[in-house]
Amino acid sequence: MTSTIFPVSDFRFPISASTNPYPHELQLGDVYFSPWLPAILLAFSMTVATVMVLNRLRLSRFFYLPQYVFLAIMTLYMVLIDALWIKF
Repeated sequence: MTSTIFPVSDFRFPISASTNPYPHELQLGDVYFSPWLPAILLAFSMTVATVMVLNRLRLSRFFYLPQYVFLAIMTLYMVLIDALWIKF
């Protein structure tokens, strides 16, 4: 007798970790890191480079609070990395 709830022909194996489109933990030895870690590090380094260019061109003098501009640029880079590269 065939089962109508779970037909055998529709059984699908789970997707392996290598074909999973969603990010998962990054493993370095026995320590697991969040997938946000490389995105944060990359966004921070890109923000530092951008702020250095703004300082070199003396454009940062037009900002009232440069600390908030730093956070805003870093947030912008995080959103762009999330949307275009890592896709959390």
